[in-house]
Amino acid sequence: MAESKAQASSLEWKINLPEGSVNLKPAQRGFHHRVSDKFCEIINGWKSGLVSIFDKIYKLGADDPRRIVHAMKVGMGLALVSLFYFMNPLFVSVGGTALWAVMTVVVVFEFTAGGTLSRGLNRICATLLGGTLAVGVNFAADCAGHKAEPIILGAAVFLQGAVVTFARFHPRIKARYDYGLLIFILTFSFMTVSGYRVDKLFVQAYERLATIVMGCILCIVISLVICPIWAGEDLHKLIIRNMEGLARSCEGCVAEYFREEGEGDKDIVTRGYKCVLNCKSSEESLANFARWEPAHGPFGFRYPWVQYLKIGAAMRYCAYCVEALNGCLNSETMAPSPVRSHLRAPCMKIAGECSKVLTQLAESIKTMTKSTDVDLMMDQLNKAVDELQSCLVYHPELFIDSKRWQVIDDEPVHNDELGNNTDSESKKLFHSLIYKQMGKTEKPIKQSAQKESKETSINFMDGLALATVACLLREIVARLSTVIEAVEGLGEMANFKSVENKQSTRVPIPPLSSPAAAKQVPPPPPLTKVLADLDTAPHSNVTPNNG
Repeated sequence: MAESKAQASSLEWKINLPEGSVNLKPAQRGFHHRVSDKFCEIINGWKSGLVSIFDKIYKLGADDPRRIVHAMKVGMGLALVSLFYFMNPLFVSVGGTALWAVMTVVVVFEFTAGGTLSRGLNRICATLLGGTLAVGVNFAADCAGHKAEPIILGAAVFLQGAVVTFARFHPRIKARYDYGLLIFILTFSFMTVSGYRVDKLFVQAYERLATIVMGCILCIVISLVICPIWAGEDLHKLIIRNMEGLARSCEGCVAEYFREEGEGDKDIVTRGYKCVLNCKSSEESLANFARWEPAHGPFGFRYPWVQYLKIGAAMRYCAYCVEALNGCLNSETMAPSPVRSHLRAPCMKIAGECSKVLTQLAESIKTMTKSTDVDLMMDQLNKAVDELQSCLVYHPELFIDSKRWQVIDDEPVHNDELGNNTDSESKKLFHSLIYKQMGKTEKPIKQSAQKESKETSINFMDGLALATVACLLREIVARLSTVIEAVEGLGEMANFKSVENKQSTRVPIPPLSSPAAAKQVPPPPPLTKVLADLDTAPHSNVTPNNG
């Protein structure tokens, strides 16, 4: 044992090189070479990081070039308001309160013209009202005497702070005047407390109000004159974009559910309804700012911006069903393929009609015209719903495994026996078979009953998955009427133009009774064909019947 270990330790690996070859050992790099390599590595890392930052900055500006315009306008406003501090005549006229103008530009300038108007007018009114009340309270406290003056001032600060802060919790006040109330608290408290030590309080209040007014007016003029960004226009485009995205999601979810092979782009399917669900805060903010804006473009004075919020709420009401419909795509319990193919035509018809209705409503809002095609589309949509309901009512056997009701009381029932009868007789025979099978499960054989119940529940869940899709489609159609009512209400309030005398550019939808519609939506196959498809289809999700 010891000799073998010694021989193993004495063995060496040898490599035979061909003649003329030279065995070269890699030369070891010196310390300065390793330092230079590390330095180059750090420089390359910084370079790639800077390139990545510049790419993100470019993408940020390329996505919305108005951001660059807004940044330029803010810089222009700060440069102009700084002249109050740099030029002696202006500095003497406003005194040391010129910095309030710079601060005003920073906090008042918003991305949209409506936001700038809202903040500017709120700040001016709050500063004027807070300063006036502060001067009056200081005058009353001064008349009360030196001992009572701090008590009155402290009580006034406490009272206004508590009352105004409580008023900020009101939803309507918080939505439109929250910033103004905050400035009122700040101005009143600052002027009231400082008036106890300052003699010329009225002069100080006047200079501060003058600088704030000049800063607000400068912001409003720049925002309205130089490349204005209107919140109302953004809200208008946002509603149109969300409605078109919801139409694509509704049709895409149904098409993806009935897809037989491969997978589509699920990101495109889910992006539309997710934007609708996540845009509530943006819609409310834009609608609030749009109320402050003057008449511009096709939007007149006192335009009904609140109606856009109702349209957004109605679309979210539909988007919840589309989200639930998208959840059926990832369901582990799927109906058999022949059953899905049988209901594919009416379901795709409903999804397509819903998409057409939403697209037509978006086009109506975009062109600000009243569409007369929506009623016709809804008629076709209701007919498609009736067709789907007929498939569910007259073919309940689609939700039961065909292998389970071919063996009843140990007597096989062949498909030919059902095929030789008429439709009504086949339905009666089918129901009688189901009743016999239900009676068989009531036999006092506990183990057999449990087995039959388990198989029936699995089949029922398979059918329930497809029935869920059908019910969700019907619910989307029902909720779509709320969107139509909201859009029609906007058309009445905003005085949309009527296009009754204009020729419609939309491709007409043939009625369901026409030959063209018959080609698009084939009639349901006969009962015998469905049974044959179910017999030959693989039952991957159904427990086989051992009975």
